[in-house]
Amino acid sequence: MGRGRAHGERGFGRNSKRPTCHGIPWVTVEDPWSLLYFSYDFGRQFTVLDDLVVVGAYSLRPLSVISHDKQDMRISQQINLISAFPRQLRPLIILDSPELSGPAKGLLQILSVMAANSIDPLVVNFRYAGRAAEFSGLARAQGTTVLEVEQRSRVDWTFLADIVASATRHGVNLVQSHTFKANLTAMVIRRRTRWPWVAFAHGYTQDRWRARLYNRADQLLMRKPDHVCAVAESVANILRRAGRRGPISVVPNAIEAAATPPSLDKRCELRRSFGLAPNEFVIACLGRLSREKGIDVLLSAAREFVAEIPETRIVVAGDGPEGDVLRREASQPALAGHVRFLGRITRPQELMGAADLVVLPSRSEGLPNVVLESYEVGTPVLATNVGAVGQIILDGKTGWIIQRNDVTALLAGLRRAAEARTDLPGYGMTGREWVLDRFSIARRMAALDAVYASLLPNSRHTTTAGDSR
Repeated sequence: MGRGRAHGERGFGRNSKRPTCHGIPWVTVEDPWSLLYFSYDFGRQFTVLDDLVVVGAYSLRPLSVISHDKQDMRISQQINLISAFPRQLRPLIILDSPELSGPAKGLLQILSVMAANSIDPLVVNFRYAGRAAEFSGLARAQGTTVLEVEQRSRVDWTFLADIVASATRHGVNLVQSHTFKANLTAMVIRRRTRWPWVAFAHGYTQDRWRARLYNRADQLLMRKPDHVCAVAESVANILRRAGRRGPISVVPNAIEAAATPPSLDKRCELRRSFGLAPNEFVIACLGRLSREKGIDVLLSAAREFVAEIPETRIVVAGDGPEGDVLRREASQPALAGHVRFLGRITRPQELMGAADLVVLPSRSEGLPNVVLESYEVGTPVLATNVGAVGQIILDGKTGWIIQRNDVTALLAGLRRAAEARTDLPGYGMTGREWVLDRFSIARRMAALDAVYASLLPNSRHTTTAGDSR
């Protein structure tokens, strides 16, 4: 789209009717620095594509119109504008995650924005006996069409024909995949259909040999997509070292922030709901109970720390293969009464809001959602310097960063946090401001929009007046 007015639209005056898309106003302008921004009651990020101000936000209640010019870079209200996806986009999105995993949470964000932009994707998810289809239920609640498929054995790939047939009926013109099995499925579909393929790389864990084998296979598979979206530059570098030569875009995870973090009264209420006392120093650790999450390192450091600060309570949320081992370790006399395991919880941010500090002792990560979500509720984080953690936490200002797999370093970090105990809410609020500014949904969608546009170069379209879409 070039400069000036586009798509045959005339400028509109005070009394003229503004063009809308599902009731949401939009406008093009001649001077890209003299813009009309439509203010929304959610967030504070905006996106301008070429000379177009694009509107399509989570909170679809326009509050006011404000102005912005080249000389005055201040914005009078918090706003949130999300870029419009290519009009002709009709993606087949493949995921292998019945539960609400990190990739599944991020995909729900994308699906919400697609719904706001009248994009109708077909989502395919794998179904497993004995595992609740949590993601599929939430996606359907948003109005998304979801096809669940089942692989009856490792050599059973008959479901591919069902996916291709359903996608063809749906009018699909692009394939998007998340996680290894989904990537493998997308590669075969790409070969059969020639639909362009974008794959997401969410990061790689250093767990047992089986996980490392799958990681290596996935990294080699990532040579094949037309485009790859990595959640962090560190993940993109892993793929480049594995032989990826095609385009890679960094599309980081994002958070959908509440209007305000929990108040002091709300935090006290959350503490009571977890059986925690107001005077206790509460440390929350959330994640899969597996080796790469480093919870064993936290428990080792806690042995000495709880002796120094006996009112410490460590609350661990999650499940996984190391659960029994970690529970036995936490039952030893030095930690008895100081550590609780909650299992998997459905509202992790309630635990984060009840805590003084969230600890992420991981040995490996991509861009961890748990850190973003902790700052969303205003709770500071102590984390190891893995993956993109250093891009989220400002060491000594919003939290603390330590070396991974180091009991001494983790103990020192806990001591620093305890010394700053009365200042921890300030650390959390500063971190919240930092994260909301750099990891907004608007930024994520703008980056993803550019990827879609590169794969469907002739489909960029902005809704004009009278267009039903």
